[in-house]
Amino acid sequence: MKNRILREYIESLKEDNELDYIFPILLQAMGFRIVSTPRNSKGQPQHGKDIVAIGYDTNNIIYRWYFELKGNGAKDITTTNFYAEDGVRDSLLEAKDVAYDCQSIPKFDELPVKIVFVHNGILQANAEPAFNGFIKNNYSDVNFERWDIERLTLLFSEHLFEECIFADDVCYTLFKKVLVMLDAPGWNTNDIDRIIDIFLTRCPISKTPNKRIVNKTFAGLNLILAIIFKNCEECGNLLPAKWSSDRIILKTWSWILQNKVENRKIYYNNFMKIYDLHITIYDSYIHKLLPMALSYKGLYQPMGTYSERVCYPLRCYDFLNDLLYYYLSTEWFGYEDIPTRNDQLRIVTNIIKQNSGFDVPLLDNHSITLVLLTRFVWACGQPEDESVIKDYFESLVSR
Repeated sequence: MKNRILREYIESLKEDNELDYIFPILLQAMGFRIVSTPRNSKGQPQHGKDIVAIGYDTNNIIYRWYFELKGNGAKDITTTNFYAEDGVRDSLLEAKDVAYDCQSIPKFDELPVKIVFVHNGILQANAEPAFNGFIKNNYSDVNFERWDIERLTLLFSEHLFEECIFADDVCYTLFKKVLVMLDAPGWNTNDIDRIIDIFLTRCPISKTPNKRIVNKTFAGLNLILAIIFKNCEECGNLLPAKWSSDRIILKTWSWILQNKVENRKIYYNNFMKIYDLHITIYDSYIHKLLPMALSYKGLYQPMGTYSERVCYPLRCYDFLNDLLYYYLSTEWFGYEDIPTRNDQLRIVTNIIKQNSGFDVPLLDNHSITLVLLTRFVWACGQPEDESVIKDYFESLVSR
């Protein structure tokens, strides 16, 4: 049952932003040092080297590993995608022939090379002769491995699920309950909170902690959040993923501060890997709702009853709070591929103008959103749309 859950999840992963996100988590848990990922080389040719890492094989020999990933429509190796342009054959040729230069790691170029073709599917019988013949003729002098869905299921189970998620019956039961109830009305984060607490109680705190256990603890939390995010995308409801990511980020960072390890690299770097996924979830959530929020009364529920007098302002301030947090945090941590400050302010201004629900803050904690808005406007310097925000604050004060 456990392996079936795991296999179905891995098989469903697309290559971009799914398999290429989750696979480095596995490598990290296996003790690899990640040198490069698709996120690092976005927009650049990867030459059959989606992920570059340093690590030991089963014979305890250290290699530089080149991982080529294929997912989604190309997860199964067929005669069609084997010979296709930029298909399996072309990727494997590039992985072997194009050198990878890394000057920042001493003696990197002196390490032996191992190339791994990773796909979350199978090698179909009609493509097997061509694939095996190609490997025999072109990789006779190179260490080569193929990790298919069976191998990936085994590795994820051994290095992450069995030790982290399935480590005890309580955690396993909670995890199943979270996935089953994910899109149910009234869903809350109580079970997620319990899972996080279970994980963090296992994480060692000392001057010389067991790095393997620390890495696996954070990697397990990251993997749980990635699975929740994937399931939320499939059911078309990203709110549980956003709530779950908030809880994992807040509880994990609180645990780090309480134990005074925020300046320890192993804890901080692992936390930032979870934070990257947190921002990815916010990015998907924000951009799904943004076109609606920018339309006239887009955050209003036309089929609502008198309750919209309350729900409409609450919905407006919740979305603005999430949007401002997303803009400010991505700017603070230097994330790329986000709108400029002026474009961001234009979006915020238009949302406020289009939705009358912002006219009357209802809760005390809406003052947090207003403080974030003030902080955001200050960060923009002297923007063109500043007068709109000033008029908005004046109208709030005059009421």
